[in-house]
Amino acid sequence: MITARWTLSRGYNRQAWKDLLATRARFRRWSVSGAVSLITVGLVIALMSGFEQTGVRVALYSCAFGLAHLVWHYWDRARWLRMMMTAPSADGAVEVSFAPSGLSMRGPTSRGEVSWAGVEAVIRGRRGLIVVLQHGILIYVPFGAFQAAADADAVFRMHAEAGSTEAQLVAAR
Repeated sequence: MITARWTLSRGYNRQAWKDLLATRARFRRWSVSGAVSLITVGLVIALMSGFEQTGVRVALYSCAFGLAHLVWHYWDRARWLRMMMTAPSADGAVEVSFAPSGLSMRGPTSRGEVSWAGVEAVIRGRRGLIVVLQHGILIYVPFGAFQAAADADAVFRMHAEAGSTEAQLVAAR
Protein backbone atom coordinates (compact mmCIF):
# COMPACT_ATOMS: atom_id res chain seq x y z
CA MET A 1 0.00 0.00 0.00
CA ILE A 2 1.24 3.45 -0.91
CA THR A 3 0.16 6.42 1.18
CA ALA A 4 0.36 10.11 0.30
CA ARG A 5 -0.25 12.84 2.88
CA TRP A 6 -0.44 16.60 2.39
CA THR A 7 -2.13 19.69 3.77
CA LEU A 8 -4.48 21.80 1.70
CA SER A 9 -3.15 25.36 1.34
CA ARG A 10 -2.92 28.25 -1.09
CA GLY A 11 0.40 26.88 -2.40
CA TYR A 12 -1.14 23.46 -2.99
CA ASN A 13 -4.03 25.05 -4.93
CA ARG A 14 -1.68 27.16 -7.07
CA GLN A 15 0.39 24.09 -7.87
CA ALA A 16 -2.75 22.11 -8.71
CA TRP A 17 -3.99 24.94 -10.99
CA LYS A 18 -0.72 24.94 -12.97
CA ASP A 19 -0.66 21.16 -13.39
CA LEU A 20 -4.34 20.96 -14.28
CA LEU A 21 -3.91 23.70 -16.87
CA ALA A 22 -0.90 21.93 -18.37
CA THR A 23 -2.48 18.47 -18.51
CA ARG A 24 -6.28 18.69 -18.56
CA ALA A 25 -7.11 21.94 -20.36
CA ARG A 26 -6.90 21.53 -24.13
CA PHE A 27 -6.80 25.14 -25.22
CA ARG A 28 -6.80 26.97 -21.90
CA ARG A 29 -3.08 26.40 -21.37
CA TRP A 30 -2.44 28.72 -24.33
CA SER A 31 -4.73 31.54 -23.19
CA VAL A 32 -2.01 33.86 -21.86
CA SER A 33 0.23 33.28 -24.88
CA GLY A 34 -2.72 33.82 -27.21
CA ALA A 35 -3.75 37.02 -25.47
CA VAL A 36 -0.22 38.45 -25.58
CA SER A 37 0.04 37.45 -29.25
CA LEU A 38 -3.21 39.27 -30.08
CA ILE A 39 -1.96 42.42 -28.34
CA THR A 40 1.38 42.19 -30.17
CA VAL A 41 -0.29 41.62 -33.54
CA GLY A 42 -2.54 44.62 -32.90
CA LEU A 43 0.44 46.84 -32.16
CA VAL A 44 2.31 45.59 -35.23
CA ILE A 45 -0.73 46.23 -37.46
CA ALA A 46 -1.03 49.75 -36.06
CA LEU A 47 2.64 50.47 -36.75
CA MET A 48 2.65 48.91 -40.21
CA SER A 49 -0.52 50.72 -41.30
CA GLY A 50 1.01 54.06 -40.48
CA PHE A 51 -1.84 54.66 -38.05
CA GLU A 52 -4.42 54.93 -40.83
CA GLN A 53 -8.03 54.65 -39.79
CA THR A 54 -8.64 51.06 -40.95
CA GLY A 55 -5.35 49.76 -39.52
CA VAL A 56 -5.95 51.47 -36.20
CA ARG A 57 -9.46 50.03 -35.99
CA VAL A 58 -8.21 46.46 -36.58
CA ALA A 59 -5.35 47.05 -34.13
CA LEU A 60 -7.74 48.32 -31.45
CA TYR A 61 -10.02 45.31 -31.84
CA SER A 62 -7.08 42.94 -31.67
CA CYS A 63 -5.58 44.64 -28.61
CA ALA A 64 -8.96 44.91 -26.87
CA PHE A 65 -9.75 41.23 -27.45
CA GLY A 66 -6.28 40.21 -26.26
CA LEU A 67 -6.51 42.37 -23.15
CA ALA A 68 -10.01 41.08 -22.34
CA HIS A 69 -8.81 37.50 -22.71
CA LEU A 70 -5.82 38.18 -20.44
CA VAL A 71 -8.05 39.78 -17.78
CA TRP A 72 -10.51 36.86 -18.02
CA HIS A 73 -7.73 34.30 -17.52
CA TYR A 74 -6.35 35.91 -14.35
CA TRP A 75 -9.81 36.77 -13.00
CA ASP A 76 -10.92 33.14 -13.45
CA ARG A 77 -7.75 31.87 -11.74
CA ALA A 78 -8.27 34.23 -8.79
CA ARG A 79 -11.93 33.21 -8.55
CA TRP A 80 -11.04 29.50 -8.55
CA LEU A 81 -8.33 29.98 -5.90
CA ARG A 82 -10.71 32.02 -3.74
CA MET A 83 -13.38 29.32 -4.08
CA MET A 84 -10.90 26.61 -3.10
CA MET A 85 -9.60 28.57 -0.12
CA THR A 86 -13.07 29.34 1.27
CA ALA A 87 -14.26 25.72 1.04
CA PRO A 88 -14.96 23.99 4.38
CA SER A 89 -12.03 21.63 3.78
CA ALA A 90 -9.54 24.37 2.84
CA ASP A 91 -7.27 23.97 5.86
CA GLY A 92 -7.22 20.24 6.48
CA ALA A 93 -4.84 17.38 6.08
CA VAL A 94 -5.55 14.86 3.31
CA GLU A 95 -4.46 11.26 3.07
CA VAL A 96 -4.84 9.04 0.01
CA SER A 97 -3.86 5.38 0.16
CA PHE A 98 -3.33 3.41 -3.05
CA ALA A 99 -3.70 -0.38 -2.99
CA PRO A 100 -3.99 -3.05 -5.72
CA SER A 101 -7.78 -2.99 -5.25
CA GLY A 102 -8.19 0.79 -5.51
CA LEU A 103 -7.72 3.90 -3.44
CA SER A 104 -9.09 5.30 -0.23
CA MET A 105 -9.28 8.97 0.67
CA ARG A 106 -9.53 10.70 4.00
CA GLY A 107 -9.87 14.45 4.34
CA PRO A 108 -11.17 17.03 6.82
CA THR A 109 -14.78 16.68 5.64
CA SER A 110 -14.96 13.31 3.88
CA ARG A 111 -13.88 9.69 3.58
CA GLY A 112 -14.23 7.38 0.64
CA GLU A 113 -13.04 4.38 -1.30
CA VAL A 114 -12.85 3.91 -5.06
CA SER A 115 -11.92 0.74 -6.92
CA TRP A 116 -9.56 1.04 -9.90
CA ALA A 117 -12.57 0.40 -12.16
CA GLY A 118 -13.89 3.77 -10.97
CA VAL A 119 -10.69 5.59 -11.94
CA GLU A 120 -10.86 6.95 -15.47
CA ALA A 121 -7.20 7.97 -15.79
CA VAL A 122 -3.97 8.56 -13.91
CA ILE A 123 -1.99 11.49 -15.30
CA ARG A 124 1.53 12.49 -14.38
CA GLY A 125 1.79 16.27 -14.17
CA ARG A 126 4.95 18.31 -13.73
CA ARG A 127 4.57 18.62 -9.98
CA GLY A 128 2.00 16.01 -9.06
CA LEU A 129 -0.20 13.08 -9.94
CA ILE A 130 -3.75 13.67 -11.20
CA VAL A 131 -6.19 10.85 -10.50
CA VAL A 132 -9.32 11.37 -12.62
CA LEU A 133 -12.35 9.64 -11.12
CA GLN A 134 -14.68 10.88 -13.84
CA HIS A 135 -14.90 13.95 -16.04
CA GLY A 136 -14.63 16.96 -13.72
CA ILE A 137 -13.90 14.99 -10.55
CA LEU A 138 -10.26 14.44 -9.74
CA ILE A 139 -7.70 14.21 -6.98
CA TYR A 140 -4.43 16.11 -7.25
CA VAL A 141 -1.59 14.47 -5.31
CA PRO A 142 1.64 16.50 -5.15
CA PHE A 143 4.80 14.44 -5.61
CA GLY A 144 6.07 15.72 -2.26
CA ALA A 145 3.17 13.96 -0.53
CA PHE A 146 4.56 10.53 -1.40
CA GLN A 147 7.06 8.93 0.98
CA ALA A 148 9.37 7.85 -1.88
CA ALA A 149 9.95 9.24 -5.37
CA ALA A 150 9.11 5.87 -6.98
CA ASP A 151 5.65 5.75 -5.39
CA ALA A 152 4.02 7.75 -8.21
CA ASP A 153 5.29 5.20 -10.75
CA ALA A 154 3.95 2.40 -8.56
CA VAL A 155 0.52 4.04 -8.66
CA PHE A 156 0.72 4.00 -12.48
CA ARG A 157 1.55 0.30 -12.38
CA MET A 158 -1.35 -0.46 -10.01
CA HIS A 159 -3.73 1.36 -12.33
CA ALA A 160 -2.33 -0.45 -15.39
CA GLU A 161 -2.53 -3.85 -13.70
CA ALA A 162 -6.17 -3.17 -12.86
CA GLY A 163 -6.97 -3.12 -16.57
CA SER A 164 -6.45 0.43 -17.75
CA THR A 165 -5.22 1.03 -21.27
CA GLU A 166 -1.82 2.50 -22.03
CA ALA A 167 -3.52 5.56 -23.52
CA GLN A 168 -4.92 6.48 -20.11
CA LEU A 169 -1.48 6.70 -18.55
CA VAL A 170 -0.54 10.09 -19.91
CA ALA A 171 2.62 11.99 -19.06
CA ALA A 172 2.60 15.77 -19.21
CA ARG A 173 5.13 17.33 -21.54
